[in-house]
Amino acid sequence: LFDYTCSHCRALHPILVQMSEQFSNQLAFVSLPMPLSSRCNPNIHGTSPSALHACEYAHLSLAVWRAKPSVFHQFDEWMFATVNPPPLEAAEAYAAQLVGTNELQSASADPWIEQQIGIDCEIHHANWLAVDSAALPQLTIGDAVSSGPINSVQQLEVLINKYLGLNLQLNGF
Repeated sequence: LFDYTCSHCRALHPILVQMSEQFSNQLAFVSLPMPLSSRCNPNIHGTSPSALHACEYAHLSLAVWRAKPSVFHQFDEWMFATVNPPPLEAAEAYAAQLVGTNELQSASADPWIEQQIGIDCEIHHANWLAVDSAALPQLTIGDAVSSGPINSVQQLEVLINKYLGLNLQLNGF
């Protein structure tokens, strides 16, 4: 679970990309947007200024996925390419460029998007109660939940090896 406005999520993203590329036949990640905003997440009380557009970013990313899954990775990489998320208007323009304006509008109206955001918020809340931490990112690895920053490839490697019983080792890192 992640939020495009979460600094720890932004720091983890390149680590996940690196690991998924190196271990593509052994390991996969499912990324679920979970906005840190009380405007669309009933479990969040108060929204920090940095999360002002968290709901819109989550909605937009799922609309891109819904409209044209083949370009989602490109959109996601673009969203995570800088220290802070791009301005909302720029993200909307880029999404429309990737999938087409009409297709994006149609996908944005799909009730599945709000349902998925609701499910992601419920998963976050259940994990929050289980590990007594609401911090993002949250990674479910086997039957364990990691909540909060993961600062290195090695730290993630340890968690994956421990909770999935794998023996992954990144070459040169």
